Amino acid sequence: MRFTDDLNCRRAAFWLLRELFTYPAALAQKGLPAHPEFTMLKASHPALTQGDEQLYSLLFGDQTEGKSSADLPKMWQAEGVRFPEPLKLVSACQDVEGALIHLHAALAYEADGKVYLFEKIDPTLLYRLSEFNSWQDLANHWKGNRFKEFGDFVKILVNDQDIAQLDA
Repeated sequence: MRFTDDLNCRRAAFWLLRELFTYPAALAQKGLPAHPEFTMLKASHPALTQGDEQLYSLLFGDQTEGKSSADLPKMWQAEGVRFPEPLKLVSACQDVEGALIHLHAALAYEADGKVYLFEKIDPTLLYRLSEFNSWQDLANHWKGNRFKEFGDFVKILVNDQDIAQLDA
């Protein structure tokens, strides 16, 4: 697998996890609009498929039709998307006036009672690996630092679960 230039967080997470996702073949015919980020990724990697395009749009496409962050896991489950294990997709999204905006994505792995987060902060910066004592520590870090200005409007999902459910 060759890394591509100037990956943002979503493209990096997708590129690293894409072969680990499973979904029904019918998803490739879903007809979701191609996400501009995916179009850029495919320009460097023409072997990406229609299924990859539809999966990217489903995972990271902004929703403007009254959808909220609470709807995302239901949408993914309804389409039959199965998330990878033990690597996990961690995503942050924001509910704004009847729309859903994807803010950030990363990969996580649990080992030895810790949560390890691998993320691309900025397309021009290197990848970062961080260690957290729990999923709640990760949520507190993101909500108290990176997404502080968004307050309670940020939802953090780990695969298709709310992060708050994982330490319970």
